[in-house]
Amino acid sequence: MIKEKFIKVIKRFNPKSNTTEKDLRIFMICFIISFSFWLLNALSKTYSTNVTYPVQYKDLPKDRVIISELPAKIQLRVNGFGFALLRLKMQLNPTPIIFNVSKFTNKNIVASSDTTFAISSIQLKKQLSNIISSEVNIEDIEPGSIYIKFENIIQKKVEVNPKITISPKQQYLLVDGIKTEPKWVTISGPQSIINKIQSVNTEVQKYTEVSKPIKRLVSIENTEEVEITPHHVKIEANIEQFTEGRISKTIETFNLPDSISIFTFPKSIIITYTVPISQFKYINETSFETYIDWDSLSVDKKATLNVKQTNPYIHNYHYQTKEVDYIIEKNTK
Repeated sequence: MIKEKFIKVIKRFNPKSNTTEKDLRIFMICFIISFSFWLLNALSKTYSTNVTYPVQYKDLPKDRVIISELPAKIQLRVNGFGFALLRLKMQLNPTPIIFNVSKFTNKNIVASSDTTFAISSIQLKKQLSNIISSEVNIEDIEPGSIYIKFENIIQKKVEVNPKITISPKQQYLLVDGIKTEPKWVTISGPQSIINKIQSVNTEVQKYTEVSKPIKRLVSIENTEEVEITPHHVKIEANIEQFTEGRISKTIETFNLPDSISIFTFPKSIIITYTVPISQFKYINETSFETYIDWDSLSVDKKATLNVKQTNPYIHNYHYQTKEVDYIIEKNTK
């Protein structure tokens, strides 16, 4: 088919031509021989070209971490005879260049306080000589040197911060907050990063309309370049039904001089509070402080009433009186 088309093309330009298939075969043989001589002559000359090799790193120090960005590939400018360069170019999967980091730094990483080491162009060429044919010369390497910046790996314990939102059902409340077990975890990683971390968070979770205690195993939120042990913690949240109570508490006076007596009106107040049912029996007068402060009294003004809870299980409380009247009397000997 190709022969016929070739003959037709020749006759189109020269209708009187008597070209035959035999002539075509002779022409093709001469063409192939000529091309072969030309190719051999071309490949026997010296050329320059670029080749790229993938790079791998091994034998890294266990107590240090690399914080610099290392090149994944190295580009070489090489020269040589065309035959050698052609073989080099025809490699579909070039052998990766493997750099033994400890070997290139003479195993000085562990003993040294230096943080940066360099693989020089001389070292690179020596390593590449084991991979590239001796028929090829290396003119240039990009990058010329590989700088490896290390940082010490340290570890410390930090507190776990539960990123948990709990919305109890009506008439229920969260008692004692949200606890994690363990409360502290160990983190390890580059010193510059670890020094900045004071706590770690759990993964965000949200619970609504809760009426029963919660016990869950949750993951610690991932932090880049940091290893966390353990990576899961158990959270516990005690949800209890609450009740309301009322208590009468006498008003006291703080910072009162010995020579002075104060009488407040009223003498006591009623405090209404909310507390888990399990803690209701433990609430008494000592669960609150109610007082006025002598140092803050002002002439012709009522005294500000201060109320504070002393029992951590009291959820909330309220009272009606915010200011009280008072009478000052001087004590007589």
